[in-house]
Amino acid sequence: MDPNNNKNYQIAYSDPAVSFLTENKNSITMDVLQKNCPDSAAIKIFQELNPTLIVPLLQKNHLSGILFLGERFYFDAETGIDYTEYEKNLVLSIGSLAAIAINNATLIERSSTDMMTQLKLKYFFFNVLTEKLDNAMSEKKPLSVIMFDIDFFKHFNDTYGHECGDYVLKQVAFLIKQNLREEDLASRYGGEEFTVLLNETTKDAAIAVAERIRSCIENHDFVFNNQHMHVTISCGVAVFDHESNPVTIAKQLVNQADQGLYMSKHNGRNRVTYAPPSLVSLDDEESK
Repeated sequence: MDPNNNKNYQIAYSDPAVSFLTENKNSITMDVLQKNCPDSAAIKIFQELNPTLIVPLLQKNHLSGILFLGERFYFDAETGIDYTEYEKNLVLSIGSLAAIAINNATLIERSSTDMMTQLKLKYFFFNVLTEKLDNAMSEKKPLSVIMFDIDFFKHFNDTYGHECGDYVLKQVAFLIKQNLREEDLASRYGGEEFTVLLNETTKDAAIAVAERIRSCIENHDFVFNNQHMHVTISCGVAVFDHESNPVTIAKQLVNQADQGLYMSKHNGRNRVTYAPPSLVSLDDEESK
């Protein structure tokens, strides 16, 4: 079995094969699936994978995935049987454990993700930032935080309705994430505010990222119900440095970025401002 990493093997949940695997609740061969689901569009996909056994991953009668077993190393030539009933049941039990693991991972993902923007939630952002900040301190490497706020966001809700406001939030979130590396982390901090964590990123690089995102949003054509809207964001950048800004608490770094954001708002909006460490007293923050 040699899957093509560039190919989408997604199967429609309405496909007959999905219903059969869900109701049958057993490990089956390709022949059995073809016999019972002759009209299934998924058959062609399964055939490309050439499985010797197909195992449904079931969690509370819900099919969360399908496990395909490739060519097995041992084959009983006398009986012509690839898998005994015991082996099929054993694989099915392993599949049940895998289904539970997938379900638990899905629940964790949902609980840490903002459903509207599909970005991480504030608490998840702080958990990751705390961990990355500890690593940055021990390894003496830079770490940057950017805070964004949509300018005059209330105007979109008041003028075009809350559905328009939701559209703007989703589009801004998409554009932010589109301009980040895979290892970066973006979150919806609250309301129309967003935060970004840039691991091992210096001041100049972080400012460049923030400026790229700001410019991208400013030049993006936001269209809602045939209305073209001009959207801008204000940004604040803060950078951990073991010599010039040795913050020890994640909230300190976010507060510095927030102060930079405030300066951007105060100086006309639609701009990026680096927040010098002196903007927030480390002693004051630690005493809160």
